[in-house]
Parts: sequence; structure tokens; C-alpha cells
Amino acid sequence: MFPIAIALAFIMKKFINVKKTEQEDAYRNRCQGNNSTVRYRSHVPDGNIFSPGYHIRKPRAIGIFCRLCRIAGNFCSLEKQTPHPLIDLKILSDKILLPSNVIMIIVGISTFMVYQTIPILVRSPEPLGFGGDVIAVAEVQLPFMIVSLVVSAAGGFFLARIGNLNLAALGTIICTVGFFGILAFHYTEYAISATLAVISVGLSFAIVGCFNIILMSSPQKVEGVSLGMSVLLMLVGNSLGPSVAGMYQQMYRGTIPNISATFPSAQAYDQIFLTAALLSLVSVFLAVGLRKKIGAKTSMVPS
Repeated sequence: MFPIAIALAFIMKKFINVKKTEQEDAYRNRCQGNNSTVRYRSHVPDGNIFSPGYHIRKPRAIGIFCRLCRIAGNFCSLEKQTPHPLIDLKILSDKILLPSNVIMIIVGISTFMVYQTIPILVRSPEPLGFGGDVIAVAEVQLPFMIVSLVVSAAGGFFLARIGNLNLAALGTIICTVGFFGILAFHYTEYAISATLAVISVGLSFAIVGCFNIILMSSPQKVEGVSLGMSVLLMLVGNSLGPSVAGMYQQMYRGTIPNISATFPSAQAYDQIFLTAALLSLVSVFLAVGLRKKIGAKTSMVPS
């Protein structure tokens, strides 16, 4: 992937001409963004805080949370001052774009909260897991990837047949069914694999439908900015999912006889799957409300 990224950067520099003033603004924004990133990373602990044997004390956790809130506030104030912010609140607060972005954030959080939990569930020793190896993990997660590849490739076909609103709403409903299914039937590897395939279909439909809604509803002058913000927010949701899952796995842990380490308990997995299901249910209501808003907006346009 790194050579491809280098090649794309070279092509963009070669064929895309940017005015000098825009280059200076872009450079300034990049410097500010890098500064925020460095400050953020300096206050964020390592990813091993959720590993077995690592315990966070309550005062330290509160301190980390306060620092992250302060950094988020600094980022918001910095975005208001820059002429070309990474997240334009005027565009984001649109009645159609806002729920569409929230749906993609929720779908991303729910999907990756569950998807990143499966390897831990499969590899944990019995009775807290299935006691499988990396091959077993691949066998469980492979249907998700295959179905996602096929359905995403055929997304244009479904989009032309049922429309972007119906596709987004159908995707959120399928995701909700899949999450409640994995909540009820996560006691066998085959059931988990089947429910992941269902979630993959809903995820592909929701993303394709919401991206098309955002593209069609954004003003022509800011289509690129709006689409870029949507991708950024979706990635934020994808990143929050594993963090929430790790929080539950650290809160609810169990022990196994003759093994010194601790592992996530059954209650941890129940909480993860239940949270994902409830969040996905919220996205269904957002999709229904979005359909009503767009329908009302269309009916107000004179023919």
C-alpha cells in the first residue's frame, strides 16, 4: 500500500494545480493539524491498556479523559479560526447531511465494535471463549469480508433499483437484525459467522446509501469538502468501536482454573453486542426521519 500511496501523491502533485494562496492556507492547516495530532498522541496511552495484566487506576483514567476533553476543545476552537477547516460546521449542521453522517458513525462504531471483538472471543480459552487459533478466527470472519466485497461491488445495482433513501434505511434495518442476532446466538462459531455475513450486507447498503445521499444533497461548490468530512467522521466511528469494546472487555473479566491470566467474561461480550444492537436501532430511527425530511423537502419544491 505504501508504494501506491507514494504514486498517488506524485500524480496529484503533477496534475493538480493549486494557487499559491491556497497552498499557503493548506500548509498552515496541515501544520496546525499536525500540532494537534502530536499533542493528542502525547496524552493518549498505549493500546496495551486493555491487555491482560494491565490495570488503569481511576485517578489516571479521569486525568486522561480530562486531557482528551481539553484537546477536543482546542481542536474545535482551532477549526473555527481557520479559513479552511477540516470539519465545516455550517455544512455539517445541514438537516440532511447531519443525520446521514450520524448514521455512518453509528454503523461504523457498531460494526467494528463487534468485528474486532470476534478474534478475542474465538481465541480465548474455554469456557470464556472457543479456544481456537488464528485459522479459526479467519474462518469465522471470512464470510464477512466475502459478502462485503460482493455486496459493495453490486451497490450501484441496488442503488438504481430501490434508491438511496430506501437503501440506507434497509441497510440500517439489516444491521440491527444482525446485531440482535449475534447477541442471541454468539455461542457457536457458525452462528457468529452467519450473523457477521448479515451485518456485512447491512453495512454495505447503509454506507452506499448514505454516501449517495450526502453527495446528492451537498451544494455543488462544497461537494468535495462534504464528502471528505463524511469519510473523516466514518473513520472516527470505526476507531471508536474497538475502543468501546476494549472498555467493556477491561471492565468485565473472568479467570480460568490453572491459568494465571484473566480474559473477558461472557458479560463483556453480552454488553458489547447489546450496545451495538441498541446503537444500530438508533440508526434505523434516524434513517426513517431522514426519509421524511427529504420527502417533505421534495414536496415543497414546485414542479
